Amino acid sequence: MSESSSSVIRFDDCEFDPGRRELRRNGELVPLEPRVFALLLYLIEQRHQAVDKDEIQDTVWAGMIVSETALARAIMKARRAVGDSAETQAVIRTVHGHGYQFVATLISEEETATETPDRESPSMLPRALAAAFVIALLGFAWTLWPGKAPAGAVHLAIMPVQNLTDDSEYDWTRLGLMGFATDLITQGGELSVMRSSDVIRFVETNGQPDEDSAAEDLDELRDVYGASHLLLTHLERSAGTLRLSYALHSVDGQFERGTMVGAEPTSLLRGMIRSVTSLLGGQADTAREITVLVEDPFINEAYSRGLAFSLEGRCSDALELLEVVKSATESITRAHYEWASCARILGHWQEAEAAFLEILDTLPEEPATSLRARAHHGLGTVYIRTGRGDAAQKTLETGLEVAQQAGERVVEGMVLTNLAINAKDRRDHDEARALLARATVAYTEARRGILPGNIPAALANIDMAEGKFDQAELHLTQALEAFRATGDRRNEAMMLNNFGYLRRLQGRIGEAEPLHLESLAIRRDIGDRVGQGRILGMLSILYENERRYDDAITAASEAFEIASEANDKLFMATAMAQLAQAEFSSGALDDARSSYAESRALFEEIGDTSRVAQVDIRLARMDVQDDNLASARERVDNVLAFTLREALHEPAIEAMELAGDIALRQGDTAGAINAYQQTLEHIDETGFVVTEYRTTVKLANVFLDNGDLAAAEPLVGSLIESGETPGVLRVRARYAYLRGDADRAVELMETFKSTFADDWTEADAAALDRYRDGG
Repeated sequence: MSESSSSVIRFDDCEFDPGRRELRRNGELVPLEPRVFALLLYLIEQRHQAVDKDEIQDTVWAGMIVSETALARAIMKARRAVGDSAETQAVIRTVHGHGYQFVATLISEEETATETPDRESPSMLPRALAAAFVIALLGFAWTLWPGKAPAGAVHLAIMPVQNLTDDSEYDWTRLGLMGFATDLITQGGELSVMRSSDVIRFVETNGQPDEDSAAEDLDELRDVYGASHLLLTHLERSAGTLRLSYALHSVDGQFERGTMVGAEPTSLLRGMIRSVTSLLGGQADTAREITVLVEDPFINEAYSRGLAFSLEGRCSDALELLEVVKSATESITRAHYEWASCARILGHWQEAEAAFLEILDTLPEEPATSLRARAHHGLGTVYIRTGRGDAAQKTLETGLEVAQQAGERVVEGMVLTNLAINAKDRRDHDEARALLARATVAYTEARRGILPGNIPAALANIDMAEGKFDQAELHLTQALEAFRATGDRRNEAMMLNNFGYLRRLQGRIGEAEPLHLESLAIRRDIGDRVGQGRILGMLSILYENERRYDDAITAASEAFEIASEANDKLFMATAMAQLAQAEFSSGALDDARSSYAESRALFEEIGDTSRVAQVDIRLARMDVQDDNLASARERVDNVLAFTLREALHEPAIEAMELAGDIALRQGDTAGAINAYQQTLEHIDETGFVVTEYRTTVKLANVFLDNGDLAAAEPLVGSLIESGETPGVLRVRARYAYLRGDADRAVELMETFKSTFADDWTEADAAALDRYRDGG
């Protein structure tokens, strides 16, 4: 129904007047961009149904071609205007895979609804549950989220440098000088600067800001990132002389201009930074006092070129230039940190660890600095990725203290998020959620206008680990919207990939592949080859589970090829392990053994001992299949000795379980029972429950084989609580039959056959016949 242009629409604390084109909250006028106003009006008019995204675009942006990111950003602004958010969705609800719906009750409708309380709108209950969950989870932190930077606070957005020299030799200055400028200002310690990665995403989404669009762009940068100032620069050349010109715009409409003239870009940049920091109230001599690099223009240019490669995602190229800079500087500089970060991204764990440790061993502990805090964060990430949770915890806790002492709230948020990931890895989900709530507060105080998508993404991973798939869907939706609102297409693709994984966990396999393929299409569109490879690895797992072995082998092979192009050893090793699994499942056992051996060598090369142990377990399983039990036992004993010593709990548990399998094959029933019981005890101690169901089924079967119903009974009882699966139904049927209840055994097997037809085997059919015959 179309709202009358003369009527005022009231909902919650809002009054929406289409005739006057006004929105008021609590009586206060709320400014609205024309497009956002039209969007809100259209959603209100169509409030009785969810509206497709294409339909919204055709109506609100009639005759224009707009991206989905533009729509997501408009939705964000509309929600903010009416006091809503992606977390609560109390006014505008996201209908994943479709569009949006206005779900707030209009005041007049609310009065009518009280007369028929049994006709509750179907959208209200899940909305209320979602809101209650978020509030309970993150407490007051969500209510602190700002839309703008505090009055008087400086948060500078430095845009890429425009190369107007008509000489491609200076193309590196676009991102190189931008990154160098960010380093120079942040090292001064007095001014806050928007992260270069956020700037790049903004430019990818909105285009390069210029003088004409500066005011509008700064408004958006203020709303999304809390920016107070915008710095535009361009490089020109005339008669052999370079000119670096800048325009500094502020949210109050003021601006300053300046030009530096000389022969070398990084020297011009340093002069510009002195001028800009002075204008913004920082130290006039900041650029002279910082220790980012040396005075040599060649080294400064090499550093800037390396930064440009790093920001473009070309870490292999960046390492070469940053190595030159490291070799030319006597003291620890920002270049050492950038080199270590690139090594970490490429999966060169040993080199990255050594580089971060060198930074921490060399830099003085006092005063606390941003560089030291970031080095702790980087080193903690290395430890997490290589399975060293205890070392990660200690390093990140120290990094948190340093970040807090240095007043680095964004780094504090990053460290807290990694601490949450580490807590999740050790199955302490309550602690992980508490840490993410603290990260939210840290980002809030850093004046981030939108909750970083990595926080709800981490919450979604916790939800999936706990089997709370509805909550996982809510958090993945929030993360997806946050990444889309900031134009972060790489992480948008990652969330679509995670949605595909969620669909697999939900048993909705048919919906998983399209999501993975949509993610893959985005990666291809933005030229992210490494990201494409990671999604192909995920598709390989999906295809292998669907028994599409040729497709799985093709996807894993392409993933390995991409990883090799990037020289990403971690990714290469992971893709090779995925290829080995697909080959093993297809029956190509010799190929699988060769691929596992290559994967193991790569993991060993980068020092990822946890994954080395996991590959050894896979090789031991192949030994068991080949009936080479002595070799299998030797591998398992070695893995157990190492993983228990290093507190690598997950591979240790898997090795214990496999030790039971081997003992059983060797006819050592007592040894099998002992190994399976040790496995379950270690699961109880550590909280790593991934193999608990499988091990419980095996132990129950051993007791049933021995006729020990009393020992099997508590295990069967715990399996009943885990739900109906093929393994559970088989064990329950055996237990019922041995207890003398053949009818119940037949009933359970028939349930198994009708529910899990794809898992039904000849052995199951023989068991059912035996139960029916009572033989």
